[in-house]
Formats: sequence, C-alpha cells, structure tokens
Amino acid sequence: MIGFIAGAGIVVRNSIILVDFVELRMKHGMSLVDAVVDAGAVRFRPMLLTAAAVIVGSAVMLFDPIFQGLAISLMAGEVASLLLSRMAVPVLFYLSERKKHAGELVVSSEPTILAAADQGPQSLIALKFANAIARAFGAALKVLHAREAELPTYVTASKMDEVDREERRADDAEAAKLDEFVKFAIGDETAARSMIVDGSPADSIFDEAARANTLLIALGTHGRGGLEKLRFGSVAETVLRESRVPVLTVNSSIEMPESLDIRRIVCAIEPDGDAAGTLRYAVGLAEKLGSRLTVVSIAADGKDGEIREWISSVCANIDESAKQQCELEQIVRSGDVIGQVLAEADDANADLLVIGVSHDLFADGSLGARTTEIVNRAHCPVITVPNAK
Repeated sequence: MIGFIAGAGIVVRNSIILVDFVELRMKHGMSLVDAVVDAGAVRFRPMLLTAAAVIVGSAVMLFDPIFQGLAISLMAGEVASLLLSRMAVPVLFYLSERKKHAGELVVSSEPTILAAADQGPQSLIALKFANAIARAFGAALKVLHAREAELPTYVTASKMDEVDREERRADDAEAAKLDEFVKFAIGDETAARSMIVDGSPADSIFDEAARANTLLIALGTHGRGGLEKLRFGSVAETVLRESRVPVLTVNSSIEMPESLDIRRIVCAIEPDGDAAGTLRYAVGLAEKLGSRLTVVSIAADGKDGEIREWISSVCANIDESAKQQCELEQIVRSGDVIGQVLAEADDANADLLVIGVSHDLFADGSLGARTTEIVNRAHCPVITVPNAK
C-alpha cells in the first residue's frame, strides 16, 4: 500500500507538470493539438529519467524480505505509468478542451504567398522573389519566422508568469528584427504581414500554409555536401519533400540580383511526371509576370524525334493566347538530365527554373527524384511543382 501511494504521488505530480506545460505552450500561441504533442515530446525525457531513478533506487530493496513488496510496487507502477499516463493524460486533456478550441484553425480564401525567413542572405533573395510574384498575382504576402523557444523542462506554477513574460519579450525583439528585415528586402514593411511563431520551422510553415489559399512557399536553402538526405538544411528538405503547394527555393550559391526583373522562365518537363500540370503552372506564372517561357525536355539517345512529338502534344493543350503572351518556346536536348536542364537554364539566362516533383514513397529515377541535385546546383531560384499522380 505504501508503494502504491508513493507511486501514485509521482504519477500525479508528473501529470500536473504535463498539463501546466500544455497550457504554457498555448499561452505562447500554439494550437491545442500542437501544444499537446509538443508537451508530450518535451516532457517525456524528464519523466523517463524520474522513472529510471525510482526503479534504480527501488532495486536495492528487492532482496529485503520486509521491503520487497514496496520495491516491486514502485518499480512496476513506474514502468506502467510511464507508458500509459504519458499517452492517457495528453489525450484526455485534448478531449476535455477541444470544444473550447474548435475554431482555432480559420482558413482564408485569400490568395497568399508565404515566405519563410530565417533572416539570412538566401531568405532575403527568396523574399524578394516572393514579393514580385505576390504583386503579379495580386496575392497577400506573409513573412514567417519560426523560433523554437527554449523553455525549461520543469516549470512550477509560480514561475509560469515569469517564463511567459520572458518569452513575450523575446518574441517582441524578434518581431522588430523581422520588420527591419522585411523593410530592407522590399522597401515597405506594410506591404507584407510579418509574424513570429513558436514551434519548429517546417511545422510552422505547413500550419500557416494551411490557413490560406497558399499559392507558393518561398525559402532559402543551405545546401551542403555529404549524404543526399543531408544536402539540404532540414527545414528546406522537409518542406520540399512534404509540401503539396509549389515551393520556391534559393540555394547558397545564388547571389543577390542587382534588380529583380523576372524576364525568362525555363520549365523542365518529362513523360514520367505530371508534365501537363507543371507546364500549366509555368505558363500561368509567365503570363502573370510577363516573362518569356522556354519548355525543355531531355531525350535519351536516338529518341529526339519521339520527345519532340511528345512535347508538342503537351504544349498543344495550352491556350494559344497564353502561348503568344509568354512567347512559349520548345526545346529538346540530349544527354544527362540534370546537366542539360541546368545548361538550358544557364543558356537562357533564366531568372526562374520550374520543375515537377513527385512525393512517391520510393524514388523512381524521375526528374522528381533528382530535385536535390537540381536545386543545389541551379544558378537561379527553382520552383518545384508537386505532381498530381
């Protein structure tokens, strides 16, 4: 009985701390779902260490005939509560609070361009392109900076207000820096809506994109050598891999243009992907921006004629007035896909490169599977259009 009471006290204490942590996250602007998930992830390690300490401390009593029952009840209770209560408490809290937060996600139908800004040089270029595209489409421009607050793993009720004040001061300081960054990038911070959010950058980008009719996500990348999965910064890799809206990326080798005028767009298509969808997006983009569009496809050896017929059939589905307005040009090249796509972008002095990308579970050798290489080596920003397969 003593072991049962002692174990229950530990479980109740950990559960109260978990609920307090959820409420603290929600005070900082997190949604109920995100706060519950984040609290469970952050608090699990301290609770695991507490359980381990109880188990190790109780182990010395296992061979004592008097206190053996106490040790067994403490050890078994901590193992069971670690697995059960860490799942049960967040779920029960969510079920009890979800009706109060039913209207948290408000989706707007306003066309929106979302620029993710880490306030580095590549995100500065991405923001400039996002602004130009937003103006052409008459869309709202949102600039998002996500910061992962380093909250203490244990917060007492008396300290919660103090931690909350510190986090709000940090958010205000970041907001002021972001406003200056936006003003420097586009000249007028009022032309965009800046926002600071607490949470992981990739999740924050997806959450904000889901709140509006998002036409494009723009961000800078930090390409690096090594294994393919490490060739992007984790945020860019995740966004490219999981986004269901087009993504504009600016790699680390692209320099700030003297003047931003998007005159030439190259669109690379291939039979294996959703060529029609990628081309429609590129034509619409070129039409809005008043740009010249070059459509390129890479043919295997001896298949130039076959690819020319195919690319002509795809382009035949585009409205003639749109073709004339964006001066659509069809080009077929032979050789290595990545090298030839990048060579055509360089030869055309492209300001933007548009490619299709698939989100298949397994890579299939298509253009979508070569996205990492193209984005990292391109000398201009790349827009990846998710294939509708």
